[in-house]
Amino acid sequence: MVINPLRRKPLGEILLEQGKLTEEQFMHVLQEQKESGGRVGEIMTGLGYVRQTDILKALAFQKGLTYVDLADMEINPDFKKLVPEEVMRRFKAIPIDNSEMSATFAMSDPTDFVAIEEIEKVLRKKIITVLASEVEINRHIDNFYEGLSGLSDLTEAVNLEIRDDDEDLAALDDGDYAAEDTPIVQYVNSLIAEAVKNGASDIHLEPQEEAISLRLRVDGKLREFPGPAKRAYSAIVSRLKIVSNLDIAERRFPQDGKIQVLLDGEKINLRVSTLPTVYGEKVVMRILSMASISLGLEELGFTEQELDTYKRNLKNPLGMILVTGPTGSGKTTTLYGGLNYINVPDKNIITIEDPVEYQIKNLNQVQVQSEIDLSFSRFLRAAMRQDPDVIMIGEIRDQETASISVQAALTGHLVLSTLHTNDAVSTITRIKYLGINSFLIADAVNLIMAQRLVRRICTNCKQEAQVQPEVLKRLGVPDGVKVYEGRGCTNCFETGYRGRVGIYEILELGDDLKEMIVANVDDLRIKEKAILGGMKTLRMSAVEKLMQGLTTVEEVLTATFH
Repeated sequence: MVINPLRRKPLGEILLEQGKLTEEQFMHVLQEQKESGGRVGEIMTGLGYVRQTDILKALAFQKGLTYVDLADMEINPDFKKLVPEEVMRRFKAIPIDNSEMSATFAMSDPTDFVAIEEIEKVLRKKIITVLASEVEINRHIDNFYEGLSGLSDLTEAVNLEIRDDDEDLAALDDGDYAAEDTPIVQYVNSLIAEAVKNGASDIHLEPQEEAISLRLRVDGKLREFPGPAKRAYSAIVSRLKIVSNLDIAERRFPQDGKIQVLLDGEKINLRVSTLPTVYGEKVVMRILSMASISLGLEELGFTEQELDTYKRNLKNPLGMILVTGPTGSGKTTTLYGGLNYINVPDKNIITIEDPVEYQIKNLNQVQVQSEIDLSFSRFLRAAMRQDPDVIMIGEIRDQETASISVQAALTGHLVLSTLHTNDAVSTITRIKYLGINSFLIADAVNLIMAQRLVRRICTNCKQEAQVQPEVLKRLGVPDGVKVYEGRGCTNCFETGYRGRVGIYEILELGDDLKEMIVANVDDLRIKEKAILGGMKTLRMSAVEKLMQGLTTVEEVLTATFH
């Protein structure tokens, strides 16, 4: 075979000729290597000049190897039986194909002859080697062993507690789904445990024509994971229905239930929702971890001034505090953080929720049940007769709830609630549309907080970002201020992000703003006045987090509008 002379060139020159690297960047890399040592490839990726994928492709080209992208590849789980886990992890190798005469292994170093000899000795046949990302190899090995062979351990770690219909469930004790050592039970327990471990907020199981899709929502984004076998899906759904007290025979109508799980001593609630689709029942589980609402207010991303404003208003004996934003913006966490702050023995706190997501000690929590006419407004009237100091209403949805809430705030109660609005000031207009007079809004409302969540940069792979100066100027970032991004690593699933932090627009209604509300001044002028008085918009708050190195330009632009 004739080897192309280009393949004998250094890695940097290959990337240069492929247009992946500029001449200036190449010279900078060589200078860095001369001063600090290290491998050229690591220096390039460390400086953010090229991606790991480009390095691997160039390396394969240089050495005459085949490069395989494992990111979207589905590997037969039966291949894990070919060689022991220890061998795969030691040599960073994973089988991707197998035949009677040979097997193909993706390796981080396909020229490691010691590894090749060892694997061939185990297999007793020849292997073909291809180059792949070490990160992706490790991910697939983890899927093999943590997601499959670790099921028996997870069965003991996850305890499913059934609260209702015990007699009906007892009849299933000898059935296929009740035995704790069945693969289906193990898979469900493993799925929940892995989702919690990865910080997921939702689990999506979605039947497709030929396969089952599994996606987890992590840091607000859905990510794909290897799904279960299609032939096992019906049994998995039945198991989930059993532990969440749903009708396993009903497949035509949507159903809602809940599961309580103990994982490593931590209590976790899951809201389960089923939805009939053309290919079967889709299941979504919302994970409600007590750890998320046990956070102190100091951990939610408030600045010192914002935190002081929120705490001061929580100590008011009467009035309204409204938290606004879209679904999934952290409103519940902010409200529960506030309730925890004022949850003391001398206060009678009642919450009205749909549904009750977290059960908090010393709070009197009631759940709306609209199917039997137990609505927000009906419970709110009843709560007013319970001598409350503080009332938390899950959401103000209609005129009646809004009217009673305002009356409660005006008659010596502190009322906390949420609304769906785009920013703090537009909340005033929203309440007006619900039929509340302007003078009552001015008298009742003390504080309005709009909020969003932006993803945090992964601290493990954080690096300085190269951003167009005009973009930073448009955001109001001063000259010379560095901004950052995540390069992507195993710690953050190669996304560059790990966790989220809140951004806030806090409108405290002083006398001047209350006068403008009574006078029915439009939102724009109220907002201008509030900004002059020191209010930061969501965009301003996000830019602060950007300059603190907590988030990226991309997140600022995605989460906020000017």
